[in-house]
Amino acid sequence: MTSPAQADIPDGLGLRLLAQLTPDLSQNQAISPFVLSSLLTQMWLAAAGQTRKEIAKALGLKGSNETAIAYKFLPSYRDAIEGFSTQTDGAETGVMNQIYVRKGVSASSSFAQLVRIIYNCTIRQFASSSQAAAEINAEVARVTWGRIQQLVDSTSLEGLSVALVSALYFKDQWQWAFERRPELNFVTASGLKKVAMMEMRKGLRYTRFDTFDAVELPYKDNRHCMLLLRPLGKNMTAVSELRSKLDSLQPREILESMSTRDTIVTMPPLKLETTYSLRGALSRLGIRKLFTAGAELPRFSGVAITASDLYHKVFLEVNEKGTEAAAAGAVILARSAGQDQPVLFYLDRPFFAIVFNKRYNFNVFSAYVASP
Repeated sequence: MTSPAQADIPDGLGLRLLAQLTPDLSQNQAISPFVLSSLLTQMWLAAAGQTRKEIAKALGLKGSNETAIAYKFLPSYRDAIEGFSTQTDGAETGVMNQIYVRKGVSASSSFAQLVRIIYNCTIRQFASSSQAAAEINAEVARVTWGRIQQLVDSTSLEGLSVALVSALYFKDQWQWAFERRPELNFVTASGLKKVAMMEMRKGLRYTRFDTFDAVELPYKDNRHCMLLLRPLGKNMTAVSELRSKLDSLQPREILESMSTRDTIVTMPPLKLETTYSLRGALSRLGIRKLFTAGAELPRFSGVAITASDLYHKVFLEVNEKGTEAAAAGAVILARSAGQDQPVLFYLDRPFFAIVFNKRYNFNVFSAYVASP
């Protein structure tokens, strides 16, 4: 576990951003808060003034002493990245952080040293947008085992001065495998839909609140779990009410409230692939100046720059054996211009799923499943 002086990885965006992305409850969504947090904390380190304050607030970084804040959470990033770089029994993981700068643009030596130590991040030069796109996509495909082939293209990188890139791969088996079950009706925004199901009967950690309940599915490596959140009502109104609570929910607090119960989990296997341009959603969460000509990014010199967008892609597959997930993101910086009865946890309605790291208390992947 983290030491008493070491803070958890900033996770203020996780479920708040998922809420921003789910106004249409008929569409599946999936993000990687860890990838996005990795990128935005690096931007926080590169920023100053109001730009830095807005990023800090969105990430949930609290306190007036910025040096003290950084010294608390940065070691957790270093340890988590090292953990993802180390293979454990049952889990296959990989992580990458890179910064690409156009010739003529430079990063301050102190910033370059810090991101290298904390994020294992190297800074690479490029001569053209097409070269940068090719190198970024090749590196992302390598780390994600081909699950994400193209994060960016040369058109999206026109005018590029700097790109911060992060990618993550996660594959692990359930501690206990599911068994296939016949199709059941699943509630969707457009009516009932027949979907394949799978079932697990075990003593699992479970909790119930006024409008939703939750169960923890453990993986073999014990560092991660999947947290499933189910609205108690079997209708879209209940789903919408649970979505409205995402801003205030904390996965760690939900896990801490759980106790072991005999539980029957029946859920659909699922496969989600999502692509985002997150500038609008991040602006609604308060990160605004970063995307304007007045962005304060003094750690980069040689040209005045501003963030044009943050691109994000996620692959998530859940089946009887376990979970495979991959994510990548890029910040594009351009020139400024009943107690004894088993719990019946039937996921036959839209639900939220979180892959959570229990060691450092951070949200690795978050998903809303509207229609498996």
